[in-house]
Amino acid sequence: MDRVGEAVSAIGTAHLVLAGMASLLSMLAIFGGIRAGRRGTRRVSALALAIVFVTGALAALGTASGWPLAGLLERMTIGTFLAWLAVYAFATARASAGRPSAPASPRRRIPRR
Repeated sequence: MDRVGEAVSAIGTAHLVLAGMASLLSMLAIFGGIRAGRRGTRRVSALALAIVFVTGALAALGTASGWPLAGLLERMTIGTFLAWLAVYAFATARASAGRPSAPASPRRRIPRR
């Protein structure tokens, strides 16, 4: 990202494009957690999606307007996504721990000539 008041560079533009894509993909991942999760993880995912959406929008607005706390908002967005990822992974691992794994398919013997 370019410094405030300086001309926009190619690296700064690439940073903004990639950050925007990462933001949209993280919200898409959380939305997938809402669709695929159980009741408890759906609630956590919905809350995380709301927080990521609000803090992400405020971070973008704050960065464009030069707010001094824009960096804090960016970190809240990333931190919320990472916390959601950890909670969702733990809940998924815990839910699948009680299930027996699928039996291995029997090997077929190849007749020798």
